[in-house]
Amino acid sequence: MKRLHWFIIRSFLGPFFMTLFICIFVLMMQLLWQKLDDIVGKGLDTMVIAELFGYMVLSIIPLALPLSVLLASLMAFGNMGENYELTAIKAAGISLTRAMRPLIIFSVSLAVAAFCFSNFVLPVVNTKMYTLLWSIQRKNPEVAIQEGIFTYDFDDFVIKVNDVDNDNGMLRDIMIYDHSGRSSTYNNVVIVADSGRIEMTKDMRNMQMTLYSGERYSDMPKDYKRPNNHPFQRDKFSKQVIINELNGFDLERMDEKHARSLYKMLSLRHLEVKKDSLDSVLNKRVERFVTRMNFNSQMTKHLFNAIRPDTVQLEVRDITSDSIAVHNMDSIYLAYSDENKLQILESSLQSARNNEGEISRKMIDFYNSQKIIYKHDIEWHKKITLSLACLIFFFIGAPLGAIIRKGGLGMPVVVSVFLFIFYHIISTTGEKFGREGSWILWQAVWMSTSIFAPVGVFLTYKAANDSSLMSSEAYLDFFKKLNIFKKKKKEEPKESV
Repeated sequence: MKRLHWFIIRSFLGPFFMTLFICIFVLMMQLLWQKLDDIVGKGLDTMVIAELFGYMVLSIIPLALPLSVLLASLMAFGNMGENYELTAIKAAGISLTRAMRPLIIFSVSLAVAAFCFSNFVLPVVNTKMYTLLWSIQRKNPEVAIQEGIFTYDFDDFVIKVNDVDNDNGMLRDIMIYDHSGRSSTYNNVVIVADSGRIEMTKDMRNMQMTLYSGERYSDMPKDYKRPNNHPFQRDKFSKQVIINELNGFDLERMDEKHARSLYKMLSLRHLEVKKDSLDSVLNKRVERFVTRMNFNSQMTKHLFNAIRPDTVQLEVRDITSDSIAVHNMDSIYLAYSDENKLQILESSLQSARNNEGEISRKMIDFYNSQKIIYKHDIEWHKKITLSLACLIFFFIGAPLGAIIRKGGLGMPVVVSVFLFIFYHIISTTGEKFGREGSWILWQAVWMSTSIFAPVGVFLTYKAANDSSLMSSEAYLDFFKKLNIFKKKKKEEPKESV
């Protein structure tokens, strides 16, 4: 029995690691394509790129594991079914569920490991990855001089070059607007040169411009006694070297503490604490707003002035619903003169209109705050559902492979990709509805799990009982029986009159 278990484990582990590598590569390309615009053209060091790629690989492991388990179990049991090894196992009196036992233990262990990774390792990885990405986004792009186009990548200079020799790096017909010093607002200083080079210094912190055969034009301060005069200075040079300090071209890493409070960077315990604090803050804001809206009317102020004449300015914290209930507002209102009544009604109507607009704005504000709370809830549930998906997909892939009896990378890949896409669509749809508050949140997030778990139980039952679920002959026989039944029904003789 041990040899059989080792044989099944070896048959599974080979496809598992192969498909895990393929899934990580595909998901990595998808993530990299989304972040490509933030990375390309920034002149990043090789170690920085390697560090970013490492964080990306670690961040997609929880999503790649369920697909790898599904594909590997389909391939392993499909190969054994195609080579009649499952038939030999069943002929020896060993049931399919008993043969699956070592892989069930492996899948449970993998689900627990995936949960621990998502809860303890993934928050740290996400913190470092997003901090590095934000640092890269803030980094100025690498300098690229293009022909006939003004380059604004430098702080103190705007450069235009009409001809760029890509072979030796020589620039020709150069025009430079110098915005340093007092000319930072206007184009008071213009430099033109026949040729030149733009190079970075060895420490990569400064730009060195070497210009040949040019002139420098600079406007001089005006003489207010002679307003019609516009003096300027022109200097010719055969060679001039300009060094400009580059700001923002180095990768300055942001502090990780700014990202640690985001929901993707928190563990289950921290998500619960953060969600409770956000709930408490939102409830207090709503309570204060409702209290202010309920008593923010001229009629209420007149009522409290009648109750407490010594009150100069009414404060919301002094107002309670019990203090309103014990007084008759109508009797107090009727005590005023007709002119005061009209003023009270007009001011109350204006206040109601203002409150309507403020309520609309606050509702949007409260809704956005509630969506942030929903995101924390969704992240809390996803750490569990993605881990359980490893176990659920094994109970789908293994019996389905035993039923299909096709190994290799053909049919198993098609079936597994279809199932995973279906799972991802249901999961994404549920998260969207839960984030918008359209469905009960836990039901929306667990919808994909509640659909696929019964499918796994059903397929395991069918495979254990040698069901012909995927056999075309069984369905053909079923339809043939229906046709025979209909023919017999038509050929029944009519009763004689």
